[in-house]
Amino acid sequence: MATRVERLEQEAEQLEARLQQKKARLRQEKRQADTRRKIVVGAAALKLCESDPALAARIEAELSERDRERAGSITGGE
Repeated sequence: MATRVERLEQEAEQLEARLQQKKARLRQEKRQADTRRKIVVGAAALKLCESDPALAARIEAELSERDRERAGSITGGE
């Protein structure tokens, strides 16, 4: 039969596991929200770049060479 101390230690371990799961879920939700924000802002920027070549040039200048290669033309006209 488990002693009171052993039961309390087991409960503490279970609570710690639940806490870690909740923290992991919160981190995942924050990453998902950040990804959604980046997609929405990126879509808006691309839309603006279609009608503003100067903005498109400024954004392309901020991208690394690797990112420029991956993104292609941000104005949509390759």
